[in-house]
Amino acid sequence: MTLPAASTATPPPASRRAPGRARVATNACLTLAAMLLYTWVASVTGQIEVNSGRGYDGVAYARMLEVGWAEGTANTALRPLIVWLNQPAFGITGDAVEAFRVMNYAYVGLLCLALCLLFDEYSDDAAVKVLLVANVMLSIPTLKYAAYYPVLIDVGAAAVLTIATWLIVSGRRIPAAIACVAAALSREFAVAVIAFGVVKDLRHHVPFPKIAATYGPAAVVFMVWRNLVEERVHNDAIVSLGRMLSNAALWLDPGFVAFFFYFAVTLFGGVTIFVWARLPAGIQHLRREPEWAAFAVAVIAPALLGSADIWRYLAYLLPAVAVLFAICARDQVSRRWMAALIICAATVVTQRPLQTLDLTAYFRDWYPYYVYRGGVPPQAMHPELWPLWAWRFMIAAVFFGLLAAVPALRAGRQR
Repeated sequence: MTLPAASTATPPPASRRAPGRARVATNACLTLAAMLLYTWVASVTGQIEVNSGRGYDGVAYARMLEVGWAEGTANTALRPLIVWLNQPAFGITGDAVEAFRVMNYAYVGLLCLALCLLFDEYSDDAAVKVLLVANVMLSIPTLKYAAYYPVLIDVGAAAVLTIATWLIVSGRRIPAAIACVAAALSREFAVAVIAFGVVKDLRHHVPFPKIAATYGPAAVVFMVWRNLVEERVHNDAIVSLGRMLSNAALWLDPGFVAFFFYFAVTLFGGVTIFVWARLPAGIQHLRREPEWAAFAVAVIAPALLGSADIWRYLAYLLPAVAVLFAICARDQVSRRWMAALIICAATVVTQRPLQTLDLTAYFRDWYPYYVYRGGVPPQAMHPELWPLWAWRFMIAAVFFGLLAAVPALRAGRQR
């Protein structure tokens, strides 16, 4: 199937067309496949053993599930929704780790379905959608991370934020308002979704009272809940803007800069490398729909001023990455099979879906800046970064060059 070349205007939303049985069937199959894939990835990856499978932040989330939201840290208590949704599973299993693991299946399915629905708003190409979902789901920030470290809210929060974004794009105003409130109780990156909706409405000249009625409740819930947490939880301080600005000094460290750009380019394997390789097409779309630029800035800014987690913040760019992938794929009107092979190869090499993890590999491969600064726990055995990471930087550059060169190969032969 051949895609049309990129147009200068955004195509009409797919929600205005009949969804079609084929599209519904494709989305259902991909959702089921993602949930089955999660089982396979979990069996290959293994599970973190720290604190009896609860990990580090997971200890706080488990306490919130077992006792109440106020038992979390100041920062984990800001994100109670996924813990609340896990309560029925905890009541059945009686074990916090098992409750999170079981519910992660539901969140993986919701995330995949929301991703498909959002993609459908910008493209009708089923082959590209399958390519997107397969590579995203095999990436570290999605299934791999949830499999190894189940007692976290990341995959659930990503599902909620992606659903909210799709509802805004598809014009479902009342459900979008409800989903934005849910996002505000899921992760601080709900700010990106609110900014996305406001900018989109301003571009379409929506009356201000209607904008306020849609996104005001989420903004109010976000601020009120933050104040409530500050009053009720005193075990540590909520990350403030001043604290984040103090992290700007990290950009004086070449190690942080190198790792940041590596993860920014390889975040979802070949998908993000392809988007970077088609940057002009992506920029054109951001000019047509500046709400996506607002979304990206609201996610990237905290990541720029965050800590060594880096990709764990950038992972919330997933809705924007999916849309840009759909847009950029329109330019790939030749050598599509070659581009698809390179994308898949890049995902396998950079995301290592078949890798079995232990704590040493966890820090060396996923959080190398902690190792670079000498901040890993003794159980991680102080892994060596070099020359392994030098090869990884080179491999990422090679895949970027290959994906950027695919159209040029065809153009050269035509000349």
